[in-house]
Amino acid sequence: MVDGDLSDPATSPKLVEYAITCLGTVDAPVNNAGVTIYESALTATTKTVDFLFGLDYRAPILLTRVIAEHMIAQNIAGGIVNATSFAA
Repeated sequence: MVDGDLSDPATSPKLVEYAITCLGTVDAPVNNAGVTIYESALTATTKTVDFLFGLDYRAPILLTRVIAEHMIAQNIAGGIVNATSFAA
């Protein structure tokens, strides 16, 4: 199991390495992590905005990059699916 914050760039390589160790390879990952905080743009704190941006936007990009590098290096044909919420 990997413990970490998906918005932290250090977590993505650990997560992908763990998946490859357990599964042998990764050829069809699905990025489906996200969160919604119902707060007005007028009252949302910078901390809230950073949290939402980090998890809903930065995390899938970081994971996609690490997984794509693995897939390209191993010449793996596959696809990466990024799911999002209506609030993202």
